[in-house]
Amino acid sequence: MQKISSVLLLVIIAFVGNATTQAQNTAEVQNGTIKGVVKDFSNNLVPGVTITLTNIDTKKEFKVVTNETGEYRSQVPPGVYNLDTYLPGFEPLHRPYLKLNAGEALSQQLKLTIAIHHPVRQLFQLISSSIRAAPTST
Repeated sequence: MQKISSVLLLVIIAFVGNATTQAQNTAEVQNGTIKGVVKDFSNNLVPGVTITLTNIDTKKEFKVVTNETGEYRSQVPPGVYNLDTYLPGFEPLHRPYLKLNAGEALSQQLKLTIAIHHPVRQLFQLISSSIRAAPTST
């Protein structure tokens, strides 16, 4: 009797495991993948970048952060997406209207530029205006 119970339990576990795997495979086919690598202007890999994918129709956002090798990957439902990046010290990057079909893998290689912070820009503007406004001596 115990042998039959053990066999029955193994059959149930195998069935549940198979059903879970099939559900995951179905979800992957119904979704698509947006992936890529983020680098800076010197081609260095950039970890820690927040990538926001916004579905244009539903306005639903999906966020993913680049790993230690600058890679990102997000499975999202099919649709048209805007891709935006955020990392302090870098200018935000915007990629509009990325069309993703079910089961498709869309690769977006991104290159970030260093941000010029507002205080530096304000100082530059102040110095520039001072130079232009300075009286000339005769």
